[in-house]
Amino acid sequence: MKKQVRSIKGEIVNFDLSEIKDQISNKAPTTDVKNREKYIYSKRRRGSKRAVNKALDDNAANAPEKKKPVVVAPSVAESDGAKSKKETKKKIIKKKRKE
Repeated sequence: MKKQVRSIKGEIVNFDLSEIKDQISNKAPTTDVKNREKYIYSKRRRGSKRAVNKALDDNAANAPEKKKPVVVAPSVAESDGAKSKKETKKKIIKKKRKE
């Protein structure tokens, strides 16, 4: 039994067909297919490899540097083991009184 439903736009949607298409697209290509794609891409490429590699190197040189992650110091609450803001305030006040 086909799973066909009419969409809001009025188009007929076939879920069985979409599942089959998903399975085909997720299947790994065979070696023959890979060789054919490689041949086609080699014919379609324009310019020499040297020019392409030079352009890629130029783009890599002009790319912005990655920012280093910011290291944040632990807060007072984390270092004291306090569970709430009130406990943190109490501990800070006690430390000030002792000093």
